Amino acid sequence: MDWLFADVAVHFFAQNGASFPPATPPAASYLINWEEHAVNLLSLLIRSYSIQFNSNQRIDWLKILFAALGLYFDNLAPAHIFNFRSFIFQVAGLKAQIDDMRAEKNDKTMAQIAAEHGALKNLRKPPSIKLRRTLRGHFGKVYAMHWAGDSDSLLSASQDGKLIVWNAKSNVKTHAISLRSSWVMTCAFEQTKGNLVACGGLDNICSVYNISSSDAGTSARATQELSAHDGYLSCCRFIDEKHLLSSSGDSTCIQWDVETGEVVQRFSGHNGDVMSLSISSANPNVFVSGSVDATGRIWDVRSGKNVQTHFGHDADINSVDFFPDGHAFGTGSDDSSCRVFDMRCYGEVTKFATPEIQCGITSVSFSRSGRLLFGGYDDFNVHAWDTISAGDHAFHLPSTPHDNRVSCLGVNPKGDALCTGSWDTYLKIWA
Repeated sequence: MDWLFADVAVHFFAQNGASFPPATPPAASYLINWEEHAVNLLSLLIRSYSIQFNSNQRIDWLKILFAALGLYFDNLAPAHIFNFRSFIFQVAGLKAQIDDMRAEKNDKTMAQIAAEHGALKNLRKPPSIKLRRTLRGHFGKVYAMHWAGDSDSLLSASQDGKLIVWNAKSNVKTHAISLRSSWVMTCAFEQTKGNLVACGGLDNICSVYNISSSDAGTSARATQELSAHDGYLSCCRFIDEKHLLSSSGDSTCIQWDVETGEVVQRFSGHNGDVMSLSISSANPNVFVSGSVDATGRIWDVRSGKNVQTHFGHDADINSVDFFPDGHAFGTGSDDSSCRVFDMRCYGEVTKFATPEIQCGITSVSFSRSGRLLFGGYDDFNVHAWDTISAGDHAFHLPSTPHDNRVSCLGVNPKGDALCTGSWDTYLKIWA
């Protein structure tokens, strides 16, 4: 137990600018920093060593930590020490109560709940799902795609420096915009009228284009350049024509006023790069973000606060997608698993993984009904999972869908087509 604590303590205090053991007791002002971060020490134990604590064990561990930290408090007033310890014990007790309530609510699996409503309809399997279109036009790795609200048009972004709008039915390019930076990582289609598109990447800027204007073409200039992030732009999505959300490698998300280019508010809370975000179709005031800190966080734009934080993954979360009814969300991670988290029970309800799959997931998307969760994988494949099963693999797309990493995918709003994009430079439409 001593070596375990010592290892974690060294790491924790190094993160917060201190040595362990300390040469001299810290100033009283450092106590404030402890009040902000002390619970992270216990969380670090859990994450680093996969230790499971019940309520009593949490208190026992805190007692051990405080005993070892006693040397830090030698020159501090007893009242400060008592208040600090009391504060931490209260926090630990509340967190333990929350965990106990979560465990109580999460009393059944998704498969058990589904079985209570009778036999499930069999899923349609290949070869019914076929490749219908191959969109050729990019000359570099396709990094992102996004469907328009009409379910016919889609947007794609590639490292060839082009942003292309396609008519997926006719396999025709309707717009091709040359970007100032070829290092694009994300793109978005405004869903209500379809006049605006946006993109961003390693330039740290979200560029907005109006494709309905007469000069929309290869030489089109951005109508707005949104610049406030201190890291690369990983994802962007329109809330409506006037507002947009972006996530970044600076560990934050930002809500923008598209017309003025001003920051409406910034969402901070992640401890690593934010890789993806998804807006609830049932309530556009709520969105979820996924990060390399392995958490999925629910945010409310009305309050600007992080209202829920979901744990479960063992590695970076690369993609998130809201369930159609807005009560849950799906994730794809570098730990080779997709998962579904439900906001009502505040926890993970299903995990999708098999021993045969040992690569990361780049993107996820639900079918219109939510019965299927599609995942794009680093091994060039696309797998579909049955969300109301005990983690069953439904099917994968015929053969190997692409000749390189599947970097993005999405189901259109009507739910009758799936688009996949890849580093092989192609986008493919499946139905």
